[in-house]
Amino acid sequence: GPDSIIDALNRIRGAFNLSTVAQAAGIAALQDQDYIDGIRELNHAELPRVREALEGMGLEVLPSIGNFVLVKFPGGQKQAFEIFSNLKKRGIILRPVGGYGLHEFLRITIGCAHENEPMLEAMAEELGN
Repeated sequence: GPDSIIDALNRIRGAFNLSTVAQAAGIAALQDQDYIDGIRELNHAELPRVREALEGMGLEVLPSIGNFVLVKFPGGQKQAFEIFSNLKKRGIILRPVGGYGLHEFLRITIGCAHENEPMLEAMAEELGN
């Protein structure tokens, strides 16, 4: 479509919006109990590993039983934004949660070890660890 229309649509769409194909894939995944069990096992293994690594870097990590952690940065909102921006430049997307009043936090989704490891390495570099 015309650039002006695409630009307007990009301004109002959600950051992580899903196509109908992606939504259908999500529904199929939710109906696959073996897949769900595998994801649960992955999260059970990676969540504590990621939490411990982040805490080892001097960060506060709120308790979680989901597929993400909320990480509080001691440098407050400024540091959280800098970390978010710098990791985004590396292709690692964390999620700011300032819209929920948690300006000094970032949300980090738990993935596979090969996805989590680059994030942890980049985080350590950013924090000077």
